[in-house]
Amino acid sequence: MNLVYTGLALIELSLIAEIKFISMSTTWKSLITELRNLQFEFIEVAQQLEQSKREKPGVCGSWSPKQVIAHITGWDKEVIRQFELFRDGLEKAIEHDIDEFNKNSVEDRNHLSWDETITELQQAHKLFYEMAKSISSGERSKNEDYREWIEVQIDHYKHHTEQLEQWV
Repeated sequence: MNLVYTGLALIELSLIAEIKFISMSTTWKSLITELRNLQFEFIEVAQQLEQSKREKPGVCGSWSPKQVIAHITGWDKEVIRQFELFRDGLEKAIEHDIDEFNKNSVEDRNHLSWDETITELQQAHKLFYEMAKSISSGERSKNEDYREWIEVQIDHYKHHTEQLEQWV
């Protein structure tokens, strides 16, 4: 009788583990889907801006819409770099002086035209999304920073999309 019970208990535990895995995968998939949708929405709103507003300061402090896009691109590329470092064994995210990072991201892209800025963002978005999709549940369970970076960027997209929408 105990063997049967133990067998049923093991099956039950296995089913619970599978349900938790499916739930976690679904949650991860939902997170990635939200990321991708917000990336598309951000670009869509940016492309609706009148040409005369694209480099006009003031959409976010003293930044123009083009500078906001450069800023987002810088962070997307940093997330990609962090993910690569996690895969190489880095256990904790590298912390930044956010103001300095933001300043450098914008300055590094000042020479780009509007179209080049959008193209670089689209390329970064695609790579970020593809990399996020490829992160296994095993990698995620070892390092919660994967999820944290994505959640931060989701909030980032929402915040800056709202700012750009006010200028459309």
